[in-house]
This record gives sequence, structure tokens and C-alpha cells, in this order.
Amino acid sequence: MAKKKILFMSSNDDVAKQIAGFLSEFLYQVHTCNNSTNALELALSLKPDLVLSEDTLDVLSGKELARLFKNSASLREVPFLLLTSQALNLDDMMRIGQPVWVDDIIRPPITQTSIYSMVTQWLEADERPMSIAERWTGPMQKKGKEVEEKTWKKGKIDCKNLSRLLFHIARHSESGIIKLQKERRHMELIIDSGHLVNVKSNYIRADSLGAFLVRMGKITEKENKASIAKAQQEKIPQGQVLVRMDLLEKSELNAVVTKQKKLKVMRLFRGDWRGASFNFSLAKVDQQEKMAPPISLMEILCNGILRVAPSKELFDVFLQNDKIDCPIHFRKGSEKIIEKLLLSDDMIGRAKSLKGKSIGQIHNTGTPRFDEYLRLAFLLVITHTASFEQTVAPRPATKIDDKPQRQKEIKLKPQRKRDQPAWDVTAFQKALAEGKTFLDNKDYTSALTYVDKALKINPESSEAICLKAWARYNLRHNTDLPEVVQCKEWLKKAINLDETNDLALLYLGIIFKDEGKPSIALMHFKKAYAQNPANEATRREIKLAEIKKRSARDKGFRV
Repeated sequence: MAKKKILFMSSNDDVAKQIAGFLSEFLYQVHTCNNSTNALELALSLKPDLVLSEDTLDVLSGKELARLFKNSASLREVPFLLLTSQALNLDDMMRIGQPVWVDDIIRPPITQTSIYSMVTQWLEADERPMSIAERWTGPMQKKGKEVEEKTWKKGKIDCKNLSRLLFHIARHSESGIIKLQKERRHMELIIDSGHLVNVKSNYIRADSLGAFLVRMGKITEKENKASIAKAQQEKIPQGQVLVRMDLLEKSELNAVVTKQKKLKVMRLFRGDWRGASFNFSLAKVDQQEKMAPPISLMEILCNGILRVAPSKELFDVFLQNDKIDCPIHFRKGSEKIIEKLLLSDDMIGRAKSLKGKSIGQIHNTGTPRFDEYLRLAFLLVITHTASFEQTVAPRPATKIDDKPQRQKEIKLKPQRKRDQPAWDVTAFQKALAEGKTFLDNKDYTSALTYVDKALKINPESSEAICLKAWARYNLRHNTDLPEVVQCKEWLKKAINLDETNDLALLYLGIIFKDEGKPSIALMHFKKAYAQNPANEATRREIKLAEIKKRSARDKGFRV
């Protein structure tokens, strides 16, 4: 049987010799490389079974090298493991929008046992482990399937994506705006600290408070139209007009508004917006939006899954991802999450009874409450309370255990300063949200101040680099060509760090348009739209570019 090949990237000769030596004892063929710029070429010729890399290298970092490997058609399936002296918090990295291209991370303290255990999981186990990208996508992910690193902040609406979105925002008490777009319909959910405070829609008459009261039988259609006209004339909310017209009690107003908002969001689970594009962006919430009582997103999530979502769609999610026959087990700390799910004592008991059982087993028992157990299982898995049992079992590390004297910690080089962001996620997100708000208001100087604060916390943030480039571009003098070149380079860097950054693609397209390069601009606009169809600015730029293209063609110009 041929030895499995490992490519080990290290700029530390002592560490390279130590790790290569002990892995060779276990019949692995280890090749070392101390030049990160030659690593890709070497890997293409070597065709390793696994890549092991330190994060601190000579030119590129291990994370940057992993991105190159994962963008190579020949190497993307090769497991890429990162050795780092920094205790990375993957949950925080996800929240600040820093993609991680490596399949897994060996965290401090790094010993021969920790390296050996991780290597054998990826090379010797009967079933390949989930990569970091797959774990971020969620536990309902088919094994062996090529998985793209997807963000929970944007995509297409279905029960799984909607549930992931609401859970992440509620879990971290985020503030911002969820924008939804389906054909000509638009909706915005205004979120403050994990709570829904307002819902806006462009279908004003159909979604108005008055129309809701008409459906409830509280007022007539004639009274609804009259109150809408008066509200538009006086530029005040329709609810205030209805109270003034004695059609609604003042004490009822908040309760009715809250109920209407809940029902609007429940439509997302029911399927009215299935296939719609959505996008969540951090933002400061205006004080005027906070007038109505806030509604917990966790409450909306639980009600949406347990009462509204079509059970067939939930079952299909388990089925499509090969999880029907996988036993469910509870994760560490699940009790704390269950408390936040606002379940009754009876439902908590039923949820706990799912331990060790699969959806298929429960279905085969013919229980009349199968629909309820299915919904509970979906809720527990989507909120990371429970997951599916894995069959991954690394080969026993008996040889290492027999040599305790070799179990000292392996000293890696300290991380370079730029690779050591201060993981104050709250401060980072606050600075980023402030910067974005000023940017939207075209106050580019103030925006730059806050974006620079965000970049001090995380210099590798694709979103912050993108916003800095756009602020600097708008502050430039028209004759300042070097500044334009620098802004384009920043935007390209933002795209390299996160290829799903639709704002960076949009801004780069606008710069090319300003330079008189409409074809290149349109290409970038279409790429931005593919990443985020809910971005209205991108849709507008594409329309303008296509209108200009048709106009030029009609005049006889070659386009």
C-alpha cells in the first residue's frame, strides 16, 4: 500500500524537521516547503493527500495560501489544515465576515498528539469530517458534496436559510436591516439588538394597518381608504389617524401593530416569499423605528418553525441532506439554548426524548405526533442545540502515548502583527455600522473615521476595506489618479478576501463606469447581482448600463 503524502508548509526549519520526523514514523510520506510563493506549484506536481501549514510563513500567511489552494480545481478537494499560535474564535470570525478557507484548525496548545489526531481524522477515518465551511453552512449538509463557503447574511429565502438568518441575528443580538426582494415586491425588517421593531413594504395598500383591520372586520374598506388618504396628507402613521377617527382604541394600537408585524414575518415561513433574495446588513436603528413594542426574533423563529413552516419542506431538508437515518444528539451547553427557545415544559420533555433517535425511526413508529417531533428536531438542529452523530473515529495514537517525553508543546513563530486582530466583535461591528450609516448619508469623512477604527480591530475585514475604498474614492480630487488606482486595489483586495462581497464588486464597477469602461463596469455589476440580487443599487446600475448600451446600438455605434 502506497504511503499517503503530506505537504508541510513551514518557515521554521526546526519545527519542520520535528513534525516531519514524527509523522514519518507513522508511515506518512512528508514533504516540506519553506517558500509560500512556490507552494501551489509544488502541490500541483506532488499531488499530496493532505496539506499541513503554519499560519506565519515567509510571504503569504497560511490562511492566504489556503484560499489559493481552494480556488485551484486540482487542489480544492485536498484537506488543508492550519497550525496557528493564535487562539482563533471561529464564531467571532464568522460574525465579522472573515472567510476561513482552511478545512480545519489545530489550536494551541499544539502537540504531536493534537497534530496526529487531526491528521488521522482527515486521512484515516471511514467518513471525511466536516470542514469549517461545512460547519458554518450548518449540520444539515450532505457529506461528500462539494460545499461552497456560504454566508448566512444573504441568499434565497427557504425555511433553512431563513431560520439560519434569524437564529444568528437573535443569538448575537445584532442590529441592522434585512432586505427582501421578489420580482417587484420589497420588504425591509428593521432589527434592533435581536428584536424586530418595524416592517416596511412597497405594497403599502395591501400591507397597511388599515387593510389588516379590514380583514379582521374592525373597520370597513371605505374607512381604510379615508384613513390612508388622511395619513398621506398629514404625513403621519395610519394608526394615529385611525385613533383620531375613533376607529381604533389607543390602548389597542400597539397590540394590533405588533400582531400585524408578526404575521408579516410569518408569511416568510409560510412560503409567500420563497425564492426571494435576502440580504442582512449591520446598521444603526433610527429612534423613530423603536416606537412600537419590539418582538424577539427567537420568538418569531420558534413560532415560524413550530407552527407555520410546511412540514413537508422541513422533512425534505432532512431527506435531501441524507439526515433521515442519522441519530440526533445534544451538543454541549444545549440546556442554555433550550431555555432561550421559549418552549413549554411539555415540549422540552419531547425535545429531549429525541436524543439518540433519527427522524426515520420516529416516522416508522407511526406516532400521531410525528409532525411535532419533526418540527422540534428541525428547530433544535438549526439553532445548534442538537446535531447528528458522526462516525468519524481517528486511529488510536498508541505510539505517541507510549512516548510521553515527546508530548511537549510545539513552539510556532508568533503571529505577525497584522494577523492578530483584537477580537472585540461588538466594537468592530459598532464601528462598521457607524461607518456604513455615514457612508449612506454621503458623509465620507466621518465614515472613514469609523471604518479606520474597524480596520484597527480587524485589518483583514473585506467589508471594512471595501467601505474605506469607497469613502476615499468619493473624497478624492478628480485629478488624483494615484488615489483612484489605490482605491481600485483596495476593492480588489476586498474581493480576494471574500468573493461574495457584492458591494466591492458594485463599487469597482462604478469606478470603471466613471473611467469610461462600460463593458467592464457591466461585467462587475452582473457579478455583484449574482452575489446579492436584493441590492437595489446593483439592479439600478445594470438597468442604466443596459439602457445606455441599447441607446448606443440604436445610434449605430458598435458596443
